[in-house]
Amino acid sequence: MKKIAIIGSGAAGISAAASARKTDVDAEITIVSEETVYPYFRPALTKLIGQVEIPPGFFLKNDQWFEKEKISFITDFNVKKINSGDHLIESFNGRSLKWDSLIVATGGSPSVYPEHLKNNSKVTTIRSYSDILNLNKKLKKLTHVTVCGGGLLGLETAWFLKKSGMEVEVLEFANSLLPRQLDETGGEFLLRKIENCGIKFHSGTTLNEISDEGCLLSTGRRIKTDHLIFSMGIRGRWPEFSSDSINTVRYIEVDNRMMTKYPDVYACGDCASIDGFSTGLWMDAVKQGNCAGINSAGGNCFYSPESVVAMLLAFDTHVMSYGNLKGDFFEKRTEKILSRIYFEEEKITGGYCIGDSAFSSVVLKIIKNGIKSEITAPDWIRVTK
Repeated sequence: MKKIAIIGSGAAGISAAASARKTDVDAEITIVSEETVYPYFRPALTKLIGQVEIPPGFFLKNDQWFEKEKISFITDFNVKKINSGDHLIESFNGRSLKWDSLIVATGGSPSVYPEHLKNNSKVTTIRSYSDILNLNKKLKKLTHVTVCGGGLLGLETAWFLKKSGMEVEVLEFANSLLPRQLDETGGEFLLRKIENCGIKFHSGTTLNEISDEGCLLSTGRRIKTDHLIFSMGIRGRWPEFSSDSINTVRYIEVDNRMMTKYPDVYACGDCASIDGFSTGLWMDAVKQGNCAGINSAGGNCFYSPESVVAMLLAFDTHVMSYGNLKGDFFEKRTEKILSRIYFEEEKITGGYCIGDSAFSSVVLKIIKNGIKSEITAPDWIRVTK
């Protein structure tokens, strides 16, 4: 009987386990997690800021699912080392687990987390359920919180902090807002909505230090704050391998079968990359986990990277972005909505919509299906650069 071990119980890990079980109904499948709770919907962590009750659907799986699928789930198993030669994983508390196939799905952490901020009681990162529990305890004594990082996660964090009653400021290193999801005009449009919610935004700057006097920015300006939430970038995190050559890179490099350079070892989700690129998005992690699970159980699956929809629901608005935002575009703009659909050589390549979830669905359908006939005047204006 084949033994399949999976490190990590996020989107990629759970997807891998489910696919491995479908591929091999007899395999001995074990998920080990450093956390002490059931698998949960990680993108919803920020929605728990300041909340007492857990919303329905937050936890993805329960005892019944694991029993039905005959999958073992071991909590509080923090893996210290992966011994690829002996096919063994070892935990910090002395436990170990043998495997025939191993899937590493350990997620990511902030990519530029300064060394001097580690173990600082005034600094928090949000990557796990325990992080939220610890933050909510602190919020009871705080009034002003600064978020370092204006990406999707950072902006969601800022919004739910504001809803919980905090005064909030955001620091963003880039000069424009969400440069991977929006063009400069879209960033300015969204920024006005953010500022209308009473959140202060500082672009083109980052944090130098935090003290009792507040945050000292790279521009030399100091702002008042009680606490800092760090949310800048993402890089893979994983246990130490018995061979140290993989321990110095930003991601675990995999091929299109999600296999690492080690035989029988796969990686997927935020800890993995193909050709040095990782999206860090939930749906991509699910797709990668599915592929890794099939292959670890003896199947044959090839992962093909593709555009993933990025969405933000915050600041009393909705943001959707998909594809490549280069070239000429069609634009539709009202007081509450800004949408652009980009095209090159008359072929639709991508676009975004800010302001309305229903219209975002319409725009996304046009982009994915390439339906230029639905982009009609006078609602849409063609802009040629």
